[in-house]
Amino acid sequence: MNNWSVQQGFHRALELHQAGHVSEAESAYRQVLAQDPQHADALHNMGIIAYSVGKNDAAEKLLRLVIRLQPAHAEAYSNLSNVLRDEMRYEEAIEASKKSIFYKNDSSGAYFNLGLNLHARHHHDEAEQAFRQVIALDPNMYQAYSSLAAVLADKGDLPNAIDAYRQSLALNPHFLDAHNNLGNVLMSCGLWEEALASFQAAIDIDPTDAYALCNMANAKGDIFLLDEAIELYRKALEFMPEKYEIRSSMLLSFNYHCNLSAQEIFQEHRLWQTMHADSFRDRVTQHTSRRQPGKRLRVGFMSPDFRRHSVAYFLMPLLEHLDRSQFEIVCYSDVQNPDDFTQHFEALSHQWRNIAAATMQEVVDLVRNDAIDILIDLAGHTAYNRMVVFAHKPAPIQISWLGYPNTSGLVAMDYRITDAIADPLGETEHLHTERFIRLPVSAWCYRALEVSPPVAPLPSLTNGYVTFGSFNAMIKINKELLSLWAEILHKVPESRLYLKNKAIAFPQLQELVNTFFAERGISKHRIIVSPQTQKVREHLEQYARVDISLDTLPYHGTTTTCEALWMGVPVVTMAGRVHNSRVGASLLNQIGHPEWIAENREQYVAIACSLAADLTQLSQIRQQLRETMRTSPLMDEVRFTRDMEAALREAWCADSTDHSS
Repeated sequence: MNNWSVQQGFHRALELHQAGHVSEAESAYRQVLAQDPQHADALHNMGIIAYSVGKNDAAEKLLRLVIRLQPAHAEAYSNLSNVLRDEMRYEEAIEASKKSIFYKNDSSGAYFNLGLNLHARHHHDEAEQAFRQVIALDPNMYQAYSSLAAVLADKGDLPNAIDAYRQSLALNPHFLDAHNNLGNVLMSCGLWEEALASFQAAIDIDPTDAYALCNMANAKGDIFLLDEAIELYRKALEFMPEKYEIRSSMLLSFNYHCNLSAQEIFQEHRLWQTMHADSFRDRVTQHTSRRQPGKRLRVGFMSPDFRRHSVAYFLMPLLEHLDRSQFEIVCYSDVQNPDDFTQHFEALSHQWRNIAAATMQEVVDLVRNDAIDILIDLAGHTAYNRMVVFAHKPAPIQISWLGYPNTSGLVAMDYRITDAIADPLGETEHLHTERFIRLPVSAWCYRALEVSPPVAPLPSLTNGYVTFGSFNAMIKINKELLSLWAEILHKVPESRLYLKNKAIAFPQLQELVNTFFAERGISKHRIIVSPQTQKVREHLEQYARVDISLDTLPYHGTTTTCEALWMGVPVVTMAGRVHNSRVGASLLNQIGHPEWIAENREQYVAIACSLAADLTQLSQIRQQLRETMRTSPLMDEVRFTRDMEAALREAWCADSTDHSS
């Protein structure tokens, strides 16, 4: 075959390729390469075909061969960057994109790939520049607007992110990813109606899209529709059963449900292990070396919440007081948008590892190479969790604490830190894959915010009526709880209920709540609602309007309870059978007010009504509560740290064999 016939054969193969006849095109390309093994364009297109059918190793080899034959082949570099990004080799992918641009600096595709790779590594400013260059070169590339929006959202510029998503959808109204991501940003802004419409648009485009179904589930759960949310999570898992993040979101939602048994919820957590960890148990690290009892321990803390977040208020006292001669602190930060708290946590660490852009395997390898002795998970099954990392058992001792109110469900999670009130001896061990380490006093140590306003006078003395309040997230509120609150409102004439949370800004939700109370004889003027405030001080100042705080059931407040107490507001709680419904009991015991803990519905109502009946006593409580709390075990940072140090040493010295099985 002469050169003319080789080129003729290539063009025939190209025609087949462009017409979508991939297998025939591949055969034709092979015939060309049989005659000319160094035909760069045939090799390049064979690489594209290999990539399109998931043969990334073959694609990489072919594209690298093209580059060796033609070092200035811009398209080969661009396509190689796609392959490397799929393999999560982002740094290599970035270099390949830059090479492509070097040889062809007007390629919108190369800039787009560069932006995707930079974004994956959280180089947000550079990624934004790359996507803006794409738009300058190709103003009709709808994917570029969507990708730009994603970067802007990650940078916290939500208004401009919304605009960019809408520009993308103006160019392509059927772009599913843009509908999905726009919905998430709208939800972050509290624009629930628009968010639900975006998720529904994505589902209308593809009813099998697991991400759209999961996003809709997240939104439904947040606005009082938990049963619908769980149904959507299950449907999403039907289409994408391997997606552990969806199952984690569903597990989190179970903790809020008042009609699921503890045993049912435990079995669902165990299923996470079965579905997402059992397949690689033969690759889990085995730690068999004997442990030196007096060794200075390298303790790793892994969290997406090293920032102004509720977890931080309980973690910071520990990290500040931990004995540096006995413990070395390594923080693995998954923070998406760092802030001043992030900087402080970094300063408290011996080593700071930013893992926000790292793959699961990269994090597993990092922890192993860091020779961590004890790895502590602070996220559980909440957003941006790294459960898969813990399932690989990269550290000899792994502990769950603080960020999640239930078992991880993991075989490889050795311990869970709790206390004897949150988890009474012999009551909940069978509902956990972990062994308990019960701290002698409390599993929590609260640090109040430095911007806390002073305690305000009792509002009922001026208002002439008592105001009950709950500032917990709407997902913690259910119809059974509302009926309990309605009973309290009936028994305390002219009293008010003040609900403050992010979701309550949704008009349909306000209408639902008002209708619920109206059907029980509670007029609309007695229900006060307020959306979430942006400033922390403004949030705390709202307690000046509340006389008595009502805890949620079955999922108690933690930070919300501590904030109410700190602002002088007593909290009425009801102790349940499992951890998430006993947190309030633990907190109130630590500050010396067990009389605010009910054992049943009748006691809950009675305690709330009793507090409301004696305004003189309620005013005294308000004046004294902050100091009572300040001097209580709940805020004794040094004592708590010594207890945690003993717990960590206990876990380390428990035995010298591996705990994973």
